[in-house]
Amino acid sequence: MTLSLFGSEELDVQLRPRPKSPAAVAIKLAIQSEETHGLARSLPPSVYLGTSSWTFPGWAGLVWDQPYAETKLSKDGLHAYSQHPLLRTVSLDRAFYRPMTVAHYAKLASQVSDDFRFVVKVPSMISDALIRRTEGDGAGQGLQSNPHFLDASLFQEVCLQPVLQGLGGKLGALVLQMSPLPVSMLSKSAIFKLFEALAGILSAQSAIKYVVADAILAIELRNAELIQTPYRDALIALLKSAWRHLLPRRPRQDAAA
Repeated sequence: MTLSLFGSEELDVQLRPRPKSPAAVAIKLAIQSEETHGLARSLPPSVYLGTSSWTFPGWAGLVWDQPYAETKLSKDGLHAYSQHPLLRTVSLDRAFYRPMTVAHYAKLASQVSDDFRFVVKVPSMISDALIRRTEGDGAGQGLQSNPHFLDASLFQEVCLQPVLQGLGGKLGALVLQMSPLPVSMLSKSAIFKLFEALAGILSAQSAIKYVVADAILAIELRNAELIQTPYRDALIALLKSAWRHLLPRRPRQDAAA
């Protein structure tokens, strides 16, 4: 070893371990109380508690062992979040704004245990009847009709297939959040046409059940008109029809028995 020309002080500095950069620090779960663990054990296995994100810095001391930047949590926080005794699911709201790829879903799935479940929102390019402004003071304002609204083929291509391939058995729910419909789509004929399009989306439930038995396809309606008379009964009939073929068939009994 070559001795330093400036004495042992410089040598000590060179050999001293360098502190890790913030990006290299692994996010850890905060220590949880026995009360929290006990509450988690008392919940039925079919009950999943979670939030719409895992990137909230304000959870330091509750979920995270120390404060972390939101960008750090977004990239590396899911694993620690999923280790919390009560947090067994999370919503991927980001999928609503832009379709996610198989690789992206698979990367998220690799960070959680097999009993963790994801709630995924169907992209707005399928679930919103309007193409909306995304920036500025008029953000959210409808600009024009969406030609891909409730397009079952596009739903299969950019949403259902990537979700099932990437998440597999870790899918908990696929949520079709239908943004408020414009007045022009609330006439009687328009609503029944809407229900016909919904039937095409709902047919995907069988494909979901084939991959993960306890996953569901949920529909979030934001127009009260759709659940009022005379449309309520038609909507109920549509839902029953979509799920009827998923029910186990009863074995036929021999009439002579």
